[in-house]
Order: sequence, then structure tokens, then C-alpha cells
Amino acid sequence: MTWMQQRETRLAAMLKSCLALALNQGEASEAELHAVQPGGQNLYLLVSAAPLRASDGTIRSAVLVLHETTRLKTLERAREDFFTTMAHELKTPLANIRAHVSALLAEDLQWSREAQRDFLQSADEQVERLVGMINHFLDASRVEAGALRLELEPILLPEMLEDLEERLEALITSSGRHLEVKMPANLPAVMADYELIISVLTNLLSNAFRYAPEGDTVLLELEAVYGSDKQFPTGVELRVTDRGPGMSMEQQTALFTRFSTFAAMSRPAIDRPGQPAAERRRGSARWSPATGLGLYISRGIIEAHGGKLTLISSPGEGASFSFILPVAGNTNREES
Repeated sequence: MTWMQQRETRLAAMLKSCLALALNQGEASEAELHAVQPGGQNLYLLVSAAPLRASDGTIRSAVLVLHETTRLKTLERAREDFFTTMAHELKTPLANIRAHVSALLAEDLQWSREAQRDFLQSADEQVERLVGMINHFLDASRVEAGALRLELEPILLPEMLEDLEERLEALITSSGRHLEVKMPANLPAVMADYELIISVLTNLLSNAFRYAPEGDTVLLELEAVYGSDKQFPTGVELRVTDRGPGMSMEQQTALFTRFSTFAAMSRPAIDRPGQPAAERRRGSARWSPATGLGLYISRGIIEAHGGKLTLISSPGEGASFSFILPVAGNTNREES
């Protein structure tokens, strides 16, 4: 018996059972069919049946409704996996904080000032990790609700990239990889939210350093984008490329979903350092904890700017993420 015949046999038996309850006993009922297709994909069907009664209350017929719930089941499973992962991730820094604080409070142990400072510094790093995770949750909720607030301002890209490299200095140094920036002279200023774009680039570069081969170079390219008149640039494209393991089309499809854990869990990654303590222009860039939310949030940020975060990748060929930011004052120029 083929897979199709097996599915039809099971479905027919389920329909008969639901109809029998509706017609013979006057009861509404539901049943779920789960089948694994030849390609390995799951298929879920929800069957609902209810009696239809005449004005005198007698059962005259029944109604059957078939609803494919595969996508809903997939999202529910992803949600469960996501929260299971997050519970584990949150427990780790909390346990570390508790251990360090308990050691400092132990009356039978004496610690030197240097040891106390080391313990407190470690606890502080774990707090920063927790804050990063919570910020990811909040950002994801704002993206979901379409409530991201943009503080738009003209941004000089050379200055922003200099700031970005300073923030990522610890990551670059410890990763064993290199960063190469290709940026033509005289790029126009762009209109964007400075910190949110820094956050997007931090996420993309962190992923690239995580998956690039040891000793390899991650490339950050900037290029002016021109309109139909070819005279004035309308935007600037920013592109992050690595030569890591790449991704299949199936992986790419799931990559930007809210509860996708592929970005956080499915490819081997190097260890990330703690967040640098140096204060920057308007606060430090958020490091991307392994929540599976980084790319989902990044896509939402770029879409809030009126752009699109695109990905080009194939297995064994690395990955290239890119987006375009509008030129500052471009609207006024076109209107004039």
C-alpha cells in the first residue's frame, strides 16, 4: 500500500467515526490526522463533525470540516522548542550569578580584594548577558507589533563603521578571523536610526565571524545605489559576506522566523567573548545571544526603514546578507 493509499484509508476511517458520532449520537467531535509524507514533511489534518438538526430536534444530516493545521503545528513546535532553549539559556547566567554571589557571602571563606573584584566582574558579565537576552525579547515583541520607534538622523557611514569596529574589537580579536571593509570614497550620508543599524550590523558580523573558517576574512562592503536617472545615489547598500558552510533553501526559509533556532543552534560556532565595557557614542552595541531572534529582529529593523534584508547562500558557498539604506535628503532632492 502506497503512502497516499495509507493516508486515504486512515482519513476515511476518521471521517466515518466522526460522522457516526454526529448522526447516531448527535455529538460534535474532532479528530486529528498526522502523516509523514515521502519527503519527510509532516502533514496535519483536523477533522470536525457536527449534527444538523431539524426544527423538531431530529438529526437530519451532519457537517464535516477538514482543516490543514500543518503550519500551526509547526509554529507550535517551534514555539515550544524556542522557550525550552530560552529557559536553558536563562538558567545558565542566573546559576553563575548565584554561585559567585553565594561564594562572596560565605562566612567561612575569606577573599582578597582582587578575588572579590574578579567574582563581581564575572557576575556583572552574566548580568549583561541576561540584559541582552531580555532586550532581544523586547525587540522581537516590538517587531511583532510593528511598534519599533526609529530615531532617524543623517549618518556619515565612515564614522559609523569606525565606531562599529571599535565595538567589535574584542570579538574580532578573539575569533581568529579578520574583517575587511570595502567602502568607496565620497559615499553620501544615509537617513537611519544609528543604534538600530549598529545592532543589525553587529548581528550580521557576529554570525559571519561565528561561521567563517578559522583564519578567514569576513567582508563588509558598501556601495552607492543609483536611481533610474543614474545621476544621484538614492541609497547605500551594505553587504556582509562570509565563506562559511552556507545554507540550503529550506534553512534559509526558516531563518528569519521569530521562533527559528537555526541561527542559534544548527551550525558549529566559535565562542563569543563578553560584551566590551567601553562606553560608546550612545551606549554599547547589543551582542546577539543565542536566542534565534537576531535575524528576525534585524529584518524587522530594516523593514521599518523601508528596506529589505536579503540573503544569498547555498551549501558550501558561504552566505551574503545585504540591505539598502536611503540617502539623507534624497526625498527633497527628487522633489526639487
